[in-house]
Amino acid sequence: MTFVRLRYFRACNFKYVAIEWEPPSCYGDAKITGYKVYVNGVVEALLGADQQTYSFTHGRWCREYAFQVQVRTTLKSLTVGTARALRSAVW
Repeated sequence: MTFVRLRYFRACNFKYVAIEWEPPSCYGDAKITGYKVYVNGVVEALLGADQQTYSFTHGRWCREYAFQVQVRTTLKSLTVGTARALRSAVW
């Protein structure tokens, strides 16, 4: 499986939560075509291959959110997992 490693929160405040990740170090013969960003297990955004940050702006106060990122590739047969969830609360 090819995983994206979430690095850290770039920002977490009243207006948004920003996350950053690193592209996978190994993905075989496949080329990265983009990323899927999940918030609480639901696809929130489809991003291009050149984007390694995302800002979540629809948070509600006093709620916890789990962020995951999955790489999209040119090979449909490649099994791609999601990163371990990075959790944040909006306060």
